[in-house]
Amino acid sequence: MSSYTKNDIKKLLKNYIQVKPDKFGELKPGVHLRYFLKATKGRPAQFKSGGFLVNFSNKNGKLTMSYFYINKAKRKVFVRVSVDKIMMIYRKLSDSELATIHMEKLEKKLDQKLSQIDSKCSNQTALEDIQKRVDQMFSILTVVNKNSIKENENEIKALGGNLRIRRESKSLTHDIVRKI
Repeated sequence: MSSYTKNDIKKLLKNYIQVKPDKFGELKPGVHLRYFLKATKGRPAQFKSGGFLVNFSNKNGKLTMSYFYINKAKRKVFVRVSVDKIMMIYRKLSDSELATIHMEKLEKKLDQKLSQIDSKCSNQTALEDIQKRVDQMFSILTVVNKNSIKENENEIKALGGNLRIRRESKSLTHDIVRKI
């Protein structure tokens, strides 16, 4: 009689799914099962590594589950358990179910990566817009620095800049005001 740690049980139940009691009859022969026996006065609930389902049968009003496993001597061992003693049953997921779960995980990761790419692309677009505005500002500054402000006022307006002129001690200082 072997006992399992919580970590052992967690590992053994990887790729298994819990079956609701009202669905026991829908389990197909050949599916691999693991289960917990209900606690009794003398012992706590007990995990069983199970085996391959043979059938569920109803004898004298008592539903029983029959399964087999291969022992260390490579011989089939048949086990019959009364369903009323079973607390929970887990069945192994089929290959197609595992593939579907794996595909769903991959699709989720792909969606996350695409969202990140979309975010980076929108950030790139914002950076390109800022670069255009900086280039436009530079063009305005170049125009302002040419000759006189009066001569270039129309060209500055055409480039979309707002110009504020202020005089400080005999020299002309130019401030370009632009909202980015």
